[in-house]
Order: sequence, then C-alpha cells, then structure tokens
Amino acid sequence: AAPGSAAPRLCGSVGEPEADGTAGRGPAPGEGALPVRPNTPESPGFLTFAATAAEPGRAASLELDARFRARFVELPSGAPGEAYVHATPERLRFVLDTPGDAPPPPGTVSVPVPLRARPAPPVLREQRAEQAPADDPGSDAGAPLLWDYAVTLAHAGDAAQDDLWVSVAWNLPLDGPGPRAPRPSAEPDPARPLFEALASFVTAWPALRPHVAALPRALAGDRDGSPAPARVLAALLEQVEPVARAWDALRGTGDGGARPLAAPAVEAPAPAGDAYVVSFADAFTTGVLRVFARAGEPDGPCDPAGIVWPRVDGRTNGEVARAAAGAPGGSGCWFTADYPLAPRPERPAGTLELTWPRLDASARQTASAACRTVRNARLRSGTETSPELVLRTAPASFPAPVVPAIVVPRRTFPAGAALAATLEEALRPFAAAGTAAGRDRLLDVAVTFRFQVEAPEADGDVPWSELPVLLAPGILLTDGSAGAPPEAALTVPGLAARLAAGADAWYRSAAPTTAAARLGLDVSLRADGEEAQVPILRAPDLEIEVPAGWWPH
Repeated sequence: AAPGSAAPRLCGSVGEPEADGTAGRGPAPGEGALPVRPNTPESPGFLTFAATAAEPGRAASLELDARFRARFVELPSGAPGEAYVHATPERLRFVLDTPGDAPPPPGTVSVPVPLRARPAPPVLREQRAEQAPADDPGSDAGAPLLWDYAVTLAHAGDAAQDDLWVSVAWNLPLDGPGPRAPRPSAEPDPARPLFEALASFVTAWPALRPHVAALPRALAGDRDGSPAPARVLAALLEQVEPVARAWDALRGTGDGGARPLAAPAVEAPAPAGDAYVVSFADAFTTGVLRVFARAGEPDGPCDPAGIVWPRVDGRTNGEVARAAAGAPGGSGCWFTADYPLAPRPERPAGTLELTWPRLDASARQTASAACRTVRNARLRSGTETSPELVLRTAPASFPAPVVPAIVVPRRTFPAGAALAATLEEALRPFAAAGTAAGRDRLLDVAVTFRFQVEAPEADGDVPWSELPVLLAPGILLTDGSAGAPPEAALTVPGLAARLAAGADAWYRSAAPTTAAARLGLDVSLRADGEEAQVPILRAPDLEIEVPAGWWPH
C-alpha cells in the first residue's frame, strides 16, 4: 500500500496445533484479525481474537498454545483501487496454502476467564472445639494441653475463579466485647469477712509457723528441707492480707481493698487473629487446593514459623513456600502450601472442613471463624483484575466463639516440703485457663485421702480405700489483675494455701495411716455466664504422694 494509506488486515482462524502441525479449530479460540502495519509502541499490531470457554467454572484462565492461520486479506472500506495491485473487493481469499508462508506463532497465550454471576455467600454449618491427645499422656506434668478447632462450611458452586477468605479470631470473650454486669456480693454483713479471714489465718498458721521461723536460715542458704522463701512469703501474704483488708473495710480506713503486696497477676492471652485464603484455581484441572496463610501482622516480621496450617478435609499441607506475585490482596507477608482435593464421600458436595490441630490451650483459649467468597480477583498470577469484575460476598461468621473442654490426664506429684507448694503445682494449669473467656471463673475442688487397706495381692492388684477430706465448691478464681478480682476471689497460690490448711486440720483430727497413702484431687473449672455455665478445664484424677510416716505440713 502507498504510504499513509489505510492498512489491510489478515483475517483467519486461531487455534492450537494439531498432530500435523497445522493450526486447528479447537473449541476455545475463534477468528482473529491482524493489522498489516509496522508494530510500534504508538500503534501496536496486536492479534485480537475471541475465546470461548466451554466450561467457564472449571478454569480461571485458558492456557493456549496459539497458532494463527490467515485465510483472507481484508481491505479497508472505501480504499482506492490504485493503492493495491488488484481490484478493490472488501475481502480477498488465499487460494494457495503454503505452511512455510504462515505468520510465526504468537506463542502461549493466557486468557483470563471471569465469571459474571455473583457468588453465593458461604454457609457456616458448625464449629467444634475438641481435645487433642497429648504426645505421652501422664508422663510430664508440664506438658501443654492441646485441642483442635474445626469449622465445617458449604461454599455454593464449584468455580475456579473463587477464593475463600477465612479469618480465625483467637481469645475473644464468650460474651462479646461489652462490659460484664457486676457480680452481686454474697457477703452483706461487713463483719463476716473479717471473721472468715481470721478463721482462715488461725487454721493455716500452725502449718506456716515453722516455715516462717526458718526463713532467716533459708535466706542465709540453709534450706534444711524447707520450701523456697518466696513460696513461704506468698502463702503467708495470702493469709495476712485478707485480714488487713477486712479490718480496713470494717473500720472505714485503708485504701479500699487495694492489694499492693498481692501475688503477681497471671497474664491472660491477648486477642489475636490469623488470615487464610483457599484458592480453587487448580482444583478442577489438577485436583489441588492452594492455601495462602498470612504470617504475623502486616508490619511484623515475615516468618512462617508461627503459622498454624489447617487440615483440609483431613489432609495435611505440602511444602510451604513464600507467595510472591500471586499473594492475595497484593500486600502483607503470605506463604502458600498445596493440598490434595479429596472431598469426603459422607458429606454433601460443596462442603469443606478446616481443622486447626494441636492448639495450646493456654495460648489459644477460644476460637471463632468468619469467611467470605471473592470471585475473579486472581484470574492470572501477577495480574490485577479490573475492580469492576471482582465480586465479593458479605462475610459470614459464628455468633460466638467456642472454648474447648479440656480434661487433664492422670498425674501424680511427688511429696514436697510443704503441702501448699505441692497443691499450687498441681493447680497451676487452672491459673490462666479460661482467662480470655471474659467471664467469672468458678472452681470446684474435692480432696480425698486414699490408702491401701491391705498388702498387694499376688497378681499385683492393690485394694484401696478412700476417705473424704474436704469439698470446696464454687470458688471464684481470679488471675490477680487489677479490677478483675472481687473481694471473695482467690488466686491459685491463695487457694492452695487454704486447701493445705484444711487438709492439715483434717489430718490432725482423723490421724489416718500413711503406710501407703495418697491425696486425691478432683478439680473442675467453669466459666459462669449470665445464661449458661461453660466447662473449661477438669482434672478428675490428680494425686499427691504421701510417704509412710510423713505428712506435708
């Protein structure tokens, strides 16, 4: 064509190569037109063609090994005939088909396939908090108590263009963030707290007196079998401070119940959250679910060590890698892992179960999940989709968090120098348990004395008998933090001191045999809400050894 004249276009079919190497007419590509002009940045000569996905929801993009076969030359309408060698029809057809004269192949083309229909929001069916077995139950008293958090949801429509965004919030209060109603006082008589505090001190003082007298020697380095001075002072303060506070309250003096010398507060776990994205981009072509997990906060260190990877339909994750260009949201520290897509046959189609396994019950005490579906956001890796094509559903969430009901396995504690110290060690898991629930924590304690009634039999069976020692129901437990404990609440060290004093009083009165004996503890902790009581932690079979001729005062 003459310079400045309108350029013709090559029109033909776009397809993938067949067995003989020529361009085929596959179902996905269609017709295309290529302008015959110099390819410059100002006027690029792109080959434009239509592509049709036979099953749009099966793949988020079509990877085509495209071939272009020109069949016509299309002349611009109204072009002068002298501009070309031949006459001026609108289209001229090639009559010779020489493969060697075909244009070079465009190469692999990735065609995004957006879905125009708005996705249905996911439906959360249930969430469960179940105790997980320990590595070796009963072998280590300090082993963490573990639990599994499971969420079952239904996502409508199996579409490769969908991403399932899942967020899990840990340590949220069971009653929500609102303020709790004040607990009604059970002690209207101002003199009664003083009498109770004095009675507790008089009961505990005979057991504490020898250890208090031994404090100068213990501080000088001569322990002589006595407990650590810090434990002695803590037990003493737990008995002295209630008397001082009750006296100040009765006389109208003092600081209104402040506890400057109280035991250090137990630090409750702070609310936290994790974010995950389940991608279905390769689910229907390769049978792989790709899960993205965010490591820490957006401005924090990028370390995948703290990520709890969920199980998807019972399957564990594969190799973990840093998510680069394909990270969700385009920001933050994301890592990715692949899971085999294996829906369980006993569940309806479109149902997914996510399980976060082996959570430390002291660090993650409650859990609640929320999820939403995002469509067309990541059709091609590294390419941002136009916002007009991205469709989002409203988030779905559970009305309240769940808390696991943990049962402590059977544990036996060796006899120590002081019963209060041993009881405090046995009750240590209850100090911080349930502090994130945001409710009053009530503790029930039953103490029994177990002893052998006769020598072991030949087959090794040992007959035991049991005597009740004391029962302490409905003890209001506090973590020692400011503003949390009412006057009647106890910390774990204070409770241990009172239990030790009560057990010692029983022992002096009953004078049982200690030839082969143990103290048994049955302890349960529950959160007392306005409408229901939620079990948190139970230890039905804790034992403290009582050697022959010994009683841990």
